[in-house]
Formats: sequence, structure tokens, C-alpha cells
Amino acid sequence: MARHRSYGVFVLALGVSGLALALAVAGGCAALDEGPGDGRDDTFLTGKADGLAITSAETAAVLEVVNTASEEELDLDAALDARAARNIARHRDGADGLPGTGDDDRFDDLAELDAIPYVGPVALERLVAYARALGLVGEDGGEGGGEDDGTCLVISEYLEGQGNYNKAIELLNCGGAPVDLDAVHICLVRNDDTTCTTSQALAGSLAPGRVLTLCRRFEETFLDPMPLITEHCQVEAPGVMSFSGNDRLVVFRDADGGGELDAGDQVLDAFGHIAVAPSFELWADMVLRRCRLEPFDGSRFFPYLEYFTRHTRHDHSDYGIAPPPDTTCP
Repeated sequence: MARHRSYGVFVLALGVSGLALALAVAGGCAALDEGPGDGRDDTFLTGKADGLAITSAETAAVLEVVNTASEEELDLDAALDARAARNIARHRDGADGLPGTGDDDRFDDLAELDAIPYVGPVALERLVAYARALGLVGEDGGEGGGEDDGTCLVISEYLEGQGNYNKAIELLNCGGAPVDLDAVHICLVRNDDTTCTTSQALAGSLAPGRVLTLCRRFEETFLDPMPLITEHCQVEAPGVMSFSGNDRLVVFRDADGGGELDAGDQVLDAFGHIAVAPSFELWADMVLRRCRLEPFDGSRFFPYLEYFTRHTRHDHSDYGIAPPPDTTCP
């Protein structure tokens, strides 16, 4: 994709009288789509002057894009003005210019995004379009949208710590009846894969309010994994538990027994948007504890801080302990 900023410079050099020629040379409609962006202080929060109505789902998806996409992706793929892309990345990544570090200042709402220089109605419209192109705006159903039988089985804790083996999760039966695990699989979706990279079948039954813990490795070797993981882990799952900070996890009921996530399978819970990986390791080096017990279907942008509280990577004190049924997010 050509950089739209080059087209803008081309038009300015020609002057207004040369605009028609520029459009013809650049390909007409395509050039218009990559035309000049917003002014330095343009705003999109003073009304709907452009006829742009943005839904809550689109808002969440736009915030996902600006909080995870690289400057190059914002500039080239989302077709933002290069200054807007640069300013968004600088604001989000903090003084050290690195994503995923302690000085990051992620965008919490559209007002914070609107305050960025060169981000206005044009930038917002392109961000919405890009989020839709990525599939971040959910549709009804989605992959693995099998019939809901009322089962409530969610990932209640996520551990992604330092080292190769400090990786584990906890599953909670958040329903009122035992869950037959014999038809339940958990799968790992790695990197840019759009469905299960590898999966593992579970077995047995899980009583209401009880948890099942899975880890990458039982045996401890110099704190990798750490003692509380090995002490409380019930199921060793070396393939599925080899996730890093941008991989996704899916808990599903396997309708045909093939071990693959198919259209007829029921997604019980997902950690992340199944088909779209964050552009950096968003969930690396942290422990997340479930505070919202509502299952997530994995078909859209994943607002993980609306489902989990965040803790340091070595805080395993709650691993294997079920969250209370009345737990709520701060």
C-alpha cells in the first residue's frame, strides 16, 4: 500500500489547479481514499458533523487497534496520517518508546485518543474501517458458535511468567451443575493462526464452584516452574500451555470428537480474539485473575481488563483457589 502522506505532498506541490490531474494519475477513487488527513487540532468529539456514528463495539475495537498496532501498521495499513500514527505510538509507548513496559500510557477512551495531534474525524473513520477489516468488530455467532447448553466453564486464572515453564491456567465451573469434561477441549491459537494450533482433551467431571488447574510442566527445575505452580497443577499440558503473551486460548465442547474447533462446536470461553493476535505480547509476564465470570466467545476484540484483574508475574497465591461466586471487577 502506498503511503497516503506521499499523495498529500504530491497534491500540494501541484496546487489546486492540478488536483484533477493528480487524481487521474493516482487512480481516482483510490487516491481519494488516501487523501489528506486531519488538521493538528481537529476533533471528532464535537458532534457527528461527518455523519460518523460509532457504536460501543467499534469504540472498543478502535481502542484495541491504537493500543496494540505498531506505528508502521497505523501509518500504512490503517492509512492514518504519518504524524497521527507517530503521535499515537509515542503517547501509548511512553518515554522509553517501547510497548509493554512500565511507562506505557494506553488509551482508555476516545477522548484521550481525540486529544492526540492530527487525530480527528478522518483518523477515527479510518481506524473504524481498519478495525472492521481485522475482524475486531464482532458479528453474531462467530467461530465455534455451537448451541449453548447452559454450561459455564471459564478460564479463571492466567499465568504467563518468566522462563519457559511458568505458564498455567485455571478453569472454573461457574455454573450450577457438574460439567462433564470428557467432550471438552482446550486449544492454543499461536501467533497469526486463526484457529487452534494445538489442542488437548480434558477428562472427568468438574463440580460447581470447583477449579481444574493446567500447567506446562509438573517437574520443577530452578524455579521454572515455580513451586506454587507445581504444587497445585492437576493436568500437565505441555503443548497447549506453551503460550506467550500474544497467543490465545479457547475452551470448547468438541461436537465431533476430532479435536479441532469447527463451526458446530460450542465455545465455552476464550482468552483473546481467536482469529486476531495482538501486534505485541500484550499479556506477557503477568498473572490475571477472573473478576467477571461471564464467558467470552472469542469472536471480537478482547477487553481483558474488563474480565480480569492484573497481578505481578510471580504472584501465584490464588492459583488453584476458586474465585468467589459474587466476584466483580473493580
